[in-house]
Amino acid sequence: MAVLLLYVPLFVFVVYKIISSAIQNAVKVTLTLLTFLVPVIGMIFSIAYLGLKVRGTRLQEN
Repeated sequence: MAVLLLYVPLFVFVVYKIISSAIQNAVKVTLTLLTFLVPVIGMIFSIAYLGLKVRGTRLQEN
């Protein structure tokens, strides 16, 4: 029984380590995805905005 009690903290520690590393990996993946996606989304929005602006000026000229 005492031996089992000795293993409990170790088991908890290992599980905690696995969970924390999984959370850290998820955070890292999320951050890298965000750093890649933010400029792409910004580019798409700026292109769309410029396209609408150009189309608007063309419509006004005609």
